Amino acid sequence: ATQLPELRGYGWRGTGVKVTGVERLTDQFLSTQVRATQSVSSQLELYVDYANRLDNVLADPNIGLDPALQDFFNAMQVMADAATLARCRDRHGAVHDIDLLLVGPQAQGVWLLSFLGAAREVIDASRAAAVCDALDALDALMRGETADVDAAFADLTGREPELPAFLRGPKP
Repeated sequence: ATQLPELRGYGWRGTGVKVTGVERLTDQFLSTQVRATQSVSSQLELYVDYANRLDNVLADPNIGLDPALQDFFNAMQVMADAATLARCRDRHGAVHDIDLLLVGPQAQGVWLLSFLGAAREVIDASRAAAVCDALDALDALMRGETADVDAAFADLTGREPELPAFLRGPKP
């Protein structure tokens, strides 16, 4: 704050300045922007941390999604058969016992589409190759590699979805 001047015989004489404090001048808009940016940055760092943790769990070859997907569905080739159970080989060469109750006994060399350890459908070699290609593409994606998903799932990407017959209604 300024001091009041004093009147002297030769004129007015100032008495100086009285300092009451130091105040830094800043732009309020910039301060708000800096705080908002720091807040967003902290949120994104936390998001990346959680995403990395999740990725580490899901990509783990022992407990991740890959082993679960391998057991979920697969194309299997029959190596030896019995009345209700066939010893089959998957695309990696691993041997599995597959339940044949839904498809009946099958000869050696036949391809089966299996789901959770049970044969669901007898398929030909070209369909088995397509299933194996799709599963290989999924494996590559799970490892963080690139894969031609459109080619691997051409049977799905090349057509429009259809309603089941019982939902379509009567034909005109």
